[in-house]
Amino acid sequence: MNLYITVVAASFIVTFLMFFVLEYIVKIYNPSFLKNLSSSNRTLLLTQIQSNIHAIIVCYLSTYVLYQSEELKADYIWGKCQLASVACAVTIGYMAADLLTLIIRWKDVGEWSYVFHHLFSALAFIYIIFYGKFKFFAMIRLLAEYSTIFVNFRHALHMFGMQNSSIYFYNGLMMVFSFTCARMIPLPIYIYCILSISDRPDYHSSLIGKLILWLATCVLDSLNVLWYIKMLKGAVKVWKSHKNNASPSPVSASRVKDIKQG
Repeated sequence: MNLYITVVAASFIVTFLMFFVLEYIVKIYNPSFLKNLSSSNRTLLLTQIQSNIHAIIVCYLSTYVLYQSEELKADYIWGKCQLASVACAVTIGYMAADLLTLIIRWKDVGEWSYVFHHLFSALAFIYIIFYGKFKFFAMIRLLAEYSTIFVNFRHALHMFGMQNSSIYFYNGLMMVFSFTCARMIPLPIYIYCILSISDRPDYHSSLIGKLILWLATCVLDSLNVLWYIKMLKGAVKVWKSHKNNASPSPVSASRVKDIKQG
């Protein structure tokens, strides 16, 4: 347990300080870089850099764990994997730091939906580490961060007025592709795995554990499906526009802030 507390603390400190260090570096060495952005967009851009770094780390860890850990896949409830717990600890620290940054800069980026999302997610990962249950499902959930990388990049390009660039167009396609692979394809697998353990006594022994598993599906995945439908409609429209040699328009994916929460 001491290892995980250390990882949470390290993740929190690094993530929190990163925001202010990046802000200081930009102000000192390249103040013109952000001068055309509003205060809210500057804050959002810096938090998205934090978000992408976190996403890259946990995507690597969760992918590696799901590929390598036979014990985790053999028992969806009690499967042991220290690296899976480390990935959860990294996420807890990141979310705590991001939440604190959000509170400090509430005027710029404050939203209650972020607060509820971060609190629910952090408590779920704390439960998984503390009780050692459902690590397999946690790793499937962390795969969703693959799409976060492209969502954040899309928003950054939009802020700098690059909606008509080819990189914006191809990033939009990658956003749809990553959303498909990281959120839509794992969804039926996630539900099937829950149903496969629903007859076990240790599954029913914890009401909180069951609530965590099913709330994630009922709430987050319902939103993911709605966003995905909008993304596909937008992607088809952009693809047709691109084939007709017209300037590509933004891939409509609902609000970028909401997608990040999934």
